[in-house]
Order: sequence, then C-alpha cells, then structure tokens
Amino acid sequence: MDERYKNLVDWMHVIVTSTKPPSSTQEEYDFSNDAVQRLKTEIASSITQSRENAVLIEELNDNISSKDLQISHLKSVISQLSSRGIRRLEDNFEEAQRESETMNATRIENSSLKKRLNYLELQLEEARNQLCQYEEKSSREKVDALKVNINFRQSLSNLLNHSAWVCSDSEEEILEVIRRVLTALTNKAEACSRLQIQSSELASQLAESERKFEHLENELLTLRAKQCRSLTKSVEFLDRTTYLDDSHERLLQFLRQLENRLPVDQSVFDEMSVADRRNFILDYVSKACTPSPAKSESELAPRLHKRVQRLQDDLVSRDLQLKTWQNKVAKLEEQLVLARKGEAEAVEKQTLAEQRANRLKKNEMETNRLKNEALQLKLQLKDKKDAKERLEESTQRVLQLEESVRNLEELKLRQANRIGELITCLETEKAATTKKLRQQEEEQRERFNTELREVNQMLDELRTESEELHNFRDIVGRLLGMRVDDLDEPSKEILHGVEKLLKESGSNSLHRSTTFIPRSISPRRVARGSSARMGSTHGKFIK
Repeated sequence: MDERYKNLVDWMHVIVTSTKPPSSTQEEYDFSNDAVQRLKTEIASSITQSRENAVLIEELNDNISSKDLQISHLKSVISQLSSRGIRRLEDNFEEAQRESETMNATRIENSSLKKRLNYLELQLEEARNQLCQYEEKSSREKVDALKVNINFRQSLSNLLNHSAWVCSDSEEEILEVIRRVLTALTNKAEACSRLQIQSSELASQLAESERKFEHLENELLTLRAKQCRSLTKSVEFLDRTTYLDDSHERLLQFLRQLENRLPVDQSVFDEMSVADRRNFILDYVSKACTPSPAKSESELAPRLHKRVQRLQDDLVSRDLQLKTWQNKVAKLEEQLVLARKGEAEAVEKQTLAEQRANRLKKNEMETNRLKNEALQLKLQLKDKKDAKERLEESTQRVLQLEESVRNLEELKLRQANRIGELITCLETEKAATTKKLRQQEEEQRERFNTELREVNQMLDELRTESEELHNFRDIVGRLLGMRVDDLDEPSKEILHGVEKLLKESGSNSLHRSTTFIPRSISPRRVARGSSARMGSTHGKFIK
C-alpha cells in the first residue's frame, strides 16, 4: 500500500478510537469488512448527528420566537386589565357624580317647593281645582301640539334627507329645502319637456331614414332584376376563349389575371362561380368596348350593396340610440311622477302643519283667557276669611317640607360615606391587581430568562459540535487529497473516498502474508496534529 494512504488509515483509526485510553502494547489494525462498515456507520452517525443538531437549533429558534409571542400576549393582557381597572374607576366616579347631581336636584326641588308654598297660600280649593283642570287641559294640548309639530318636522326632515336633501328639524331650513325641491322639480319638468321634443325629432328622423331605406331597397331590387336580365344576354367574345376550355387551371388563372386588371373591388368576385366571373368579365369588356357614357350596372351593384349595408348599420345604430333615449325618457318620467307625488305629499303636509299651527294658536288663546279668569278669581278671593286657615295649613306643610329636607340631608351624608367606602375599595382592588400582575410578569420574565440561558447553552454546544464535525471533515478531506471548499457535496464525496481507501487497504492486507503492525501514536501527538489542522477551518459550520 502507498505510504500516503497508510498514514491516512492510521489517522482515521486514531480519530475513531481517540476516546479509548492508550495501551502500552501495540494493537494490530483490522482492515476487515466489519471494521470498514463500523467506520462507515460511525461517520454516517456523526453526519446525522450534525443534521439533528441543526434541526434542534431550528426548533430552539422557533421556541424563542414562540416565547416572544407569549411575552407580547402577556403584555397586551396586562394592558387590557389595567384599562379595565381604569374604566371601573371612571364608572364609579361617574356614579358618584350622578348621585351628587341627584342631591343637587333634590335641593333645587326643595327650594322650589318652598317658593310654591308662599304662592299656594293665596289660593282657594275650588279655584285651584278649576285652574288645575284648565292648566292640565292646556298643557296637554300644548304638549300634543308640540309633539305633533316636532314629529311632522322630523318626518319632513327624514323624508328630505332620505331623498338626498340635507335638512335639519328647524322650520326655516325645511321651508328653504322645500323651495329648492320645487325649483329642482320645475327644472326637471323643463328637462323632460326638452327630452320629449328631442325624442319626437328623433322619431321624425327615424321615419325619414326608414323611407330612404325603403327607397334604396326598391332601387336594389330593380338593379338585381336588371343584373339577372343582363346575365341572360349572349356573350360576344365566347369564340375568343374557346382555346381555354382544355384546362380549368388555365381558365382560372386567366380569370384571376383579368380580375386583377379590372378596376372593380375584388371582394365582389369571391362569392361568384367561374361561369359568373367569366360572364361578368365579358359583360364588362363588352361594355368597355361599346362607347356608352353610363356606368356599368355590375360596377354600380357592389357600391349600392355597400351603401345599403352602411345605411342599414346607421339605421341599427339609430335604433339603439333611440331605444336608449326612450329608456332615459321613461326613467325621467318615473322620476317626474315620483317628484310630483313628493310635491303633493309636501303640500298636504304643509297644509296639515298650517292647520295644526292654527289649532295651537287657538289653544294658546284659550289658555290665556283661562289664566286671566283664574287671576281674577284669585284677586276676588284674597279678602275672604279662609286665608287664616290656609296659612295654618301652609305652615304645617312648611314643617313637613323641612323634615323632608333634613331626611334628604341625612341621605346625602350616607351616600357620601358610601361613595368614600367604594372609592377606597376600588383603590385597594386596583393596588392588589397591579401587584399580582407585576408578580406574574416578574415570574414569567425569570422563567423566560432561564429558558433563554438554557437555549443559549444548547446553541453554544451545538455550534462547538458542528465546528468539530466540520474540522473533522476538512481533515479527512485533506488527508484524502481533496479540496473540500470546491466540492458540491463534500460529505458524500469524502465518504466515497474513505470507502474506496478502506477497500483498497483491505484488499492489500488480504494479499499480504505478514501482518501489518503499525507504530503506536500517543494521544498528545494526535491532539497536536488535529489542532494544527483544525486551526485553518476555525469558525465554519456544516452546510
């Protein structure tokens, strides 16, 4: 065996059995198939381990990203909990403010009741009953009228807003918008009348075009009849073309040449048969030879045909345009009908509103009259003797109201104490929740930091293992005489080289008669050599 391969085998054996303690006695190298297979499996296991380590690195990166997502979720949960606590506090403060407002309202009501007591001292029971009845009637009628007026204005504004007219509940704006609607309706009516005039003009134009079309059809029929009659005429130049009957190809070629020479559109000849072409060309030549100033009928036929087609296309386009105008006119008529309906409804609602306003004015006049009568009754009843009794009753009522005021003040104090207790409870709950959240956040942070440290340690170990495997691959490749950087798949090619080398070494050992006893290599020397070779490839990973 070559000296270079022998040294490579020595190095491979030393690297594989580097974990074993050095023995004093020299061992014999075994180059059997089992040893080769064992070495193969060890190299394959090292490569698979490196791949598994790469997969573990990816899994650890995924775990880190999932932990980051969990941390962000916990932060969002903490922010939500804090916002909920703030909302609860705000709700409680709003309840306290509402209660204080109710207390102020009760105070205002008490003061108004005191004022009313001074006013009720001068009233009689009979006059008060009558006045209350009249006032209730007038107030009901007023409220009903106001409600009806408000509902009417609201319905009008909603109707106008629904029909793309921006309007509020005020009467002035409603009247202004109705004026604008009426002007728009008049404009639309004028536009509809203009469109009707245009549609009538288009209908007259269409009738004229139809008459022209009928006239052209009659002309076309006469021309076709003339053409059919002209085809039955005798051909003067048949004797000149008898020599072309032997070959149909020659006849066709000659006809094509003649067609190209004639000043006629070539699309006319596409729909004709050979006999028709021949007859047409002969007629054209005969007419060209005869001194006739009129144009050929065969020359006028295609032009008339084209003109008829163009007129038909114009008629179809005008029909389509007329249909579109008719659809537009129908739509405008529908809009006009709807606008007229809306105008009629608006007029009806306006009349109803005027009637209700008149009723309101009448009710106000009646209420004013009743108030004047009540005032007169009050002035008449001031000098009567029952004033003293009513004064006593009013004093009793004042005492009752004072007692009610005291009770209300006690209620106010109790509610204020309750509000203070609620505020303290809320503050304690808020502090406890914030403390719990902070503790949970610190625990999760510590847990995450420990997991992150473990992951970093595992990553460092995997990096060192991958570096060692990469260096081992570079050493083996260099010993085999390969350039590892230039290889596409270095691991597979190195394995093939090692297998080839081990097969060669095994075959050489079988052919030998004497056993090969290698010299023992100390582990210190192996480490020194491997470190010297690993220094050049430091910092690279397995791809």
